[in-house]
Formats: sequence, structure tokens, C-alpha cells
Amino acid sequence: MAESRLIALVFDGEQEAEQLWLRTQELQRSGLIPPGDAAIVIIRLDGQVIVQQVVDPTDGDAFNAQTWEYVIKTLLSGWGEGIDDWFVQQVKQHLLPGTSALFLLVDPSKAQEVVHALRGYPGKRFYSVLSTEDKARIRAAAGQA
Repeated sequence: MAESRLIALVFDGEQEAEQLWLRTQELQRSGLIPPGDAAIVIIRLDGQVIVQQVVDPTDGDAFNAQTWEYVIKTLLSGWGEGIDDWFVQQVKQHLLPGTSALFLLVDPSKAQEVVHALRGYPGKRFYSVLSTEDKARIRAAAGQA
């Protein structure tokens, strides 16, 4: 396991995150976003939280669906084990009913390429660094083996 960049793109509508993912699947095919390291979050107007793992993880360093759900729900609660406080507060402040977000867990060597590729898309961007230890704590808290 290595350090990763956690990138969140938060959108003002419920469908925008999924639409962005569909338009940017080339990033995954080119290897910029490893399989299993992306999740879409939708906060319905009624407050229902939907977390969709984009693909099943094949990389041992990827978060599984249970871990993504844990990460999102702890971010929404204003507390995130192993996640930078500023990132937690910014995501919580902007991920509100009627919004959606695309979360990416990216290898640091590819983070700049991903950020550059997503630059032309609308949405608020937030970044955090997750160390190997941070990811281990998150996985343990989420119950990921």
C-alpha cells in the first residue's frame, strides 16, 4: 500500500457526478484512475445518501464499497478518521441535499494528470493526502479486511 490522493468533485445537481464519470471513463482505461478507486455520491433532496462504487476493486490498495460508504458517511458527519480536517469540513459544507460528488483515490504520481484532465469540468474540487497508515485506519474502522 502506498500514499494516495483523495479528490472530491462536488456538483450542484444530483446527476452531475455520474455524468462526469461517464464522460471521463477514458481516465480509467488509460490507467490514471485505478479500478475500484472511485465512488459516486448522491444526496437526494429528501436527504437520502446513495454511495455507488463505480467499479469493483481489483487493486489490493483500492477501497471496497463498504469502505467508500464509511468514508462518505463520516465526511457527512463532520469527522473523518485519517482524513484531513479541512477536507472533511469543506466536503461537509458543500455536499448537501440535491448535490452529488465524484470521489477518486489516486496514486500521487498520477494526481496532477487527473487534476489536469478534470479541470474543464464544473464542480468544486477538494484534495487530501491519505498516507498508508491513514488508509489502514480507515479500512479498519470500516471493517475492510
